[in-house]
This record gives sequence, C-alpha cells and structure tokens, in this order.
Amino acid sequence: STANSVKLSWSKNTAVNGYRVYIYKGGKWVRLAQTSATSYTVKSLAPKTSYKFRVFTYKGSSYSAAANITAKTK
Repeated sequence: STANSVKLSWSKNTAVNGYRVYIYKGGKWVRLAQTSATSYTVKSLAPKTSYKFRVFTYKGSSYSAAANITAKTK
C-alpha cells in the first residue's frame, strides 16, 4: 500500500470467467471493477485509513463466496 492506494492480488482460478472487486463505502458495498487480472490497485484513497474490500469470482451469472480483505493505507 501507499498513502493513497492499495494493491489487492489473488491466485488465478482457471475455472472462472473473472473477478469482481468491491469496497465498503458509505455503509454499502460498491463495485470497483470487473477484471480477468489477478490483481487490482485501488487509487484515490485517504492516507492512514483502513478499508474493507471483497473479491468474488464469477462464471456466467454464478458467483463465489466473497474473499474479505482489510487493508490500510500508509
């Protein structure tokens, strides 16, 4: 992490179409990205702040259980 960003990364799952990344903001989960990459950098964050993220895999219209991540900017 940096003062303004957090890089999330995960292992590749070849059985899925991709991944969806969410941030908990304003009392709700907000989708940041839909990607086939195994990492995503969240930018424009406040320094020295903890953030909650969720990453789901998807295949078609089916989704996995969420992987929950808490990260703090520097």
